[in-house]
Amino acid sequence: MGSPPWEAGEALNDRERTVRYGAPAMEAPFSLPEYRRRLDRVRAGMARTGIDLLYVMAPESMCYLSGYQNEWYQGQSPKAWAASSGIAVHVDRDAFILFDSPAEALLGRASSVATDIRHTDRASAGIDFIVAELKAAGWLTGAVGLEMWSYRPNRVVSERFQAAFEGAGCAVVDGTDIVREARRLKSPQELATMEIAARIADIGLEAARQVLRPGVTELEVYGETIAAMAKAGGENAGITLPVLSGIKTPTGHGLA
Repeated sequence: MGSPPWEAGEALNDRERTVRYGAPAMEAPFSLPEYRRRLDRVRAGMARTGIDLLYVMAPESMCYLSGYQNEWYQGQSPKAWAASSGIAVHVDRDAFILFDSPAEALLGRASSVATDIRHTDRASAGIDFIVAELKAAGWLTGAVGLEMWSYRPNRVVSERFQAAFEGAGCAVVDGTDIVREARRLKSPQELATMEIAARIADIGLEAARQVLRPGVTELEVYGETIAAMAKAGGENAGITLPVLSGIKTPTGHGLA
């Protein structure tokens, strides 16, 4: 009989053992070659703009590069839980580093294609840990790009990151457009996925049409639409679907 993956004598309960050693099936929606193509495009953009290291924290950027998805990115967290998780990309390295909270250990393995995941000990010490790890890896040798036009991290955390990278001897520049530009040109896999999503959206719209009648609420229509799309293979929407009626109809971004 083979040895268990954990070290002999470790005093771990079931949850701790699962978090540390669990290996869930990867749920990233695209193939490994597709994520390789994306990383190459990002690195090419970095080379064109003179950025040696890009630290991305925007949820859409993290998802684009690795498949990582979360329901809470510490966007409006308590001060003690300041956001620090993100992905470090070096212009001359073939793999990125995903930094995350230890509480998300299983999620990182399940939702992303990351092969190098490093966890901070405490959220408050996240920035110091990240900078120290990157420095030890030899990644802090030039210009560092931050997504300064992203809503995540907030101003205070972004300034802390900038100060930490500058303290390590790096020049800090705006790298917002690197991933955004890479995302603009869609690959065959992405186009095929968009076509599938469009068919699922049609199913949702038909479900909404079927349930519409006098007296039904916007939330009821919303619920039937979401349920129909989920049954057809749909996943969580990037933004909450607007279901609006009456005078609210032209508001565009109102909630049901």
